[in-house]
Amino acid sequence: MSFKELLPLLYKNKTLEVSQEKWIKYIGKGQINIKNEIYTLIVTVNKRQLIFDEKNKFIDTKPLIINNDRIIK
Repeated sequence: MSFKELLPLLYKNKTLEVSQEKWIKYIGKGQINIKNEIYTLIVTVNKRQLIFDEKNKFIDTKPLIINNDRIIK
């Protein structure tokens, strides 16, 4: 996957679906099965608040402030 293909994820609420081959080996049976799996990529907020510009493009982050197990800012 190229960097150019990931660029749409810089915009708020955008997702990207990617198909990938997954090889499953069954050594006891002497088989290998190939299965296509779809992965959905999305920007998540875990430890930092995302900052977007006026066009909803991601530009920066700032830390979340937590007090007594609650996010206050």
